[in-house]
Amino acid sequence: MRQPHPTMLERMPTVIKADAGQDFLALLPRLTGYQPRNSVVLVAFRGKRTCGAIRFDLPDAAPLAVLRRFATSMIGMLCKIPEVDAVVPVAYTDECFGATDAVPQALFMDVLVHRAEISDFHVRDSLCVAADGWASFLDPDVPAGGRPLGAIAASPVNGLADAEGMDVRSDVRGDTELPTVDLARSERVATRLRRLRDDPAGAGAVAAGAYELADLALSEFLEYLLAHSPDSLSPDIVAAVLWVLERPVFRDVAIIHWAFGRLAGLQALEDQLRSTLDDPAEEAATGLLLWGEGPRPDPERVDAAIALLRVLAASAPRSARVAPLTMLAWLTWALGQSSRASVFVAAALEIDREYGLASLIGAMIDGGRLPEWAFEVPIVDESTVRYATRTAAP
Repeated sequence: MRQPHPTMLERMPTVIKADAGQDFLALLPRLTGYQPRNSVVLVAFRGKRTCGAIRFDLPDAAPLAVLRRFATSMIGMLCKIPEVDAVVPVAYTDECFGATDAVPQALFMDVLVHRAEISDFHVRDSLCVAADGWASFLDPDVPAGGRPLGAIAASPVNGLADAEGMDVRSDVRGDTELPTVDLARSERVATRLRRLRDDPAGAGAVAAGAYELADLALSEFLEYLLAHSPDSLSPDIVAAVLWVLERPVFRDVAIIHWAFGRLAGLQALEDQLRSTLDDPAEEAATGLLLWGEGPRPDPERVDAAIALLRVLAASAPRSARVAPLTMLAWLTWALGQSSRASVFVAAALEIDREYGLASLIGAMIDGGRLPEWAFEVPIVDESTVRYATRTAAP
């Protein structure tokens, strides 16, 4: 059985109090940004306040020893978040209560709670949202069929979250569909790209001179792409960018530049230059960033790069989509969104099963690896906290 895909979830910008189980379950999709399905969500607490959450695929039925290993791995990830002292695990399943008071996924959740407690976490509650009801695993008086899902929908927390603009996507994978591109525009991109590929003299000159570009010129070009609306780029520019990204050297430099900023991009270019001189010791800085070790990427730059690459991939002929799809996979993984990244990995490998970076990202995801910075949840300055105004319950 493969390792469940972990996903670090978004944090609430505003404090909303959840007074009961149904309130907490109404709030959780707003915290995560989507409605979990067949998932286990570990909601982490510092004191009385949530500080983040990690989502895992709900494991399939398995022997108890396997479930224990899964639970240990999950709690191990929770341990990486600084100063977490309590947790609420929540199981989302398509299973049903049926006519009894047996709560679905009770065996695995019991194992998970035990693993959390022996790791010195206080388990505030343990909840299940099934297809036909919800319940607390710690509630000795669960009615037959569970508690009604309507209580979650009727919670006043929903109104507070709506007022805060806390939207809920329907799928953990988020927006993985590529945008629709005008056919005439995509044909112009393909034609220009063929010319770049088929003109050995012109392409050779570009390749030969690429490393001779002034660092500032390359840096400014990457910044230009990030700063402008992807839809405003001409087909000629789109084709040129796709042609350049087909070269792993520039693909990796662009990833680092867009995620970590101009200085990191210049360092990545220097590392790539040194690697061509067979000096592997100088590759460590860029390699560690791509592996997920180092400072946290700038989320605004990452979001802008994702928007750009979605348009590039959508505009490209199939053969030229592998690089932007793979870059999308890395950038979404860098945000802690392994499930979303896995969709882009699969799309890239469907085109080229031997594509190295896509295979590497896929291996990290299947191994349950998240970037180390995903666990660096900052301590909240209490002076900056804003509480949502609670209205009267309906």
